[in-house]
Amino acid sequence: MEISVLINQLIQLFLLMGLGYFLYKIKIMDADFNKKLTNFVLKVTMPCMIVASVFEVAEDRDFSKIYLTFAVAIVMYLVLPIVGMLVAKIIRCKPENTGIYVFMTIYSNISFMGFPIIESALGSGALFYAAIFCMIFNITCFSLGVKVINHPAKSGKKISAKEVFLHPGVWSAFVAIIIYFINPTIPQVIAGPVTSVGKLTSSLAMILMGASLAKIPVKEVVNEVRPYIFILIKQVIIPILVWPLISMAIPDRTILGVTLIMLSLPIANMVVMFAIEYDRNEGLAAKNVFLSTLFSIVLLPFVLAITFLK
Repeated sequence: MEISVLINQLIQLFLLMGLGYFLYKIKIMDADFNKKLTNFVLKVTMPCMIVASVFEVAEDRDFSKIYLTFAVAIVMYLVLPIVGMLVAKIIRCKPENTGIYVFMTIYSNISFMGFPIIESALGSGALFYAAIFCMIFNITCFSLGVKVINHPAKSGKKISAKEVFLHPGVWSAFVAIIIYFINPTIPQVIAGPVTSVGKLTSSLAMILMGASLAKIPVKEVVNEVRPYIFILIKQVIIPILVWPLISMAIPDRTILGVTLIMLSLPIANMVVMFAIEYDRNEGLAAKNVFLSTLFSIVLLPFVLAITFLK
């Protein structure tokens, strides 16, 4: 894996965060604007990105490997919530922050950072399998993830199953899977606008995260021990402990590498948008994403070096 790829992605992330931070400080962005922009991202640009992710898929597909990847991804996103609850207990987080820590344990930055890193480490052919993980990520994030981040539920803020499954993020993920398996020819007049709107997602998400960080005094971003312990557990201890199990269960080396990288990536910036959307601790979410992303430049190569690349 070329470290330059990781550095390049980090620079882009931090520049976008810095823009959000600056815009909030000069009052172009405020809490009300952030809330509306978050709603726009979660219900418009994100669904477009999810659907657009399957417009171009490989023609020559090995369905045995496809089914294996789907199975691995489904198992991973079913097991990680349990792991997240355990991690929340280990780090002794406040009860009202349990949902955020569980969410951060489950969901990593698999698209904006994961795809270029996977391409660098495993080749462009591995992106096909990464896209399958992305589909399961999207389905669970907008269903299970909504429930998780609202744990424990606040009084008057109950999230019903109907509300979850009517979310545009869930339906767009199902549409993406249908397109994936049918593999129709999408007219450019449709694919173009959907793709263009979807591409706004990553940039807007990072700008929102920077604006969230701007609300926190600088010293509070780095002076709490708990996020460091959490990041160490999420990005080092869990992947290393899981490595022997997945290496026995997954015979294909490419799928094995994709799975390990998915587990080792920094926290998804999605947690900040969900925290804003559902009135959770967005400062805590933003702080953890920032530190997780920063330390990934060392932690990710370290984990790969002592497991997959040794």
